[in-house]
Amino acid sequence: MAMQKFKMAMQKLKIVMQKFKIVIQKLKMVMRSFKMAMQSFKIVMQSLNKALTAKSRGYQNKVYFRGLTKIKAVK
Repeated sequence: MAMQKFKMAMQKLKIVMQKFKIVIQKLKMVMRSFKMAMQSFKIVMQSLNKALTAKSRGYQNKVYFRGLTKIKAVK
């Protein structure tokens, strides 16, 4: 009787462990997708940063203002 209960408990434990493994796998998948999202976000931020620095440099070099005066001159 005790052996049967023990075997049942072991089977239940095996099932729980399998479910736990599945949960861990799903977590890994989520983490992987989260990492991918973070990487794409970093890339976007970098490109934004580059654009902003280029714009500020443009202001410093008066490239932007030259462009504006050209447009005004055409009008």
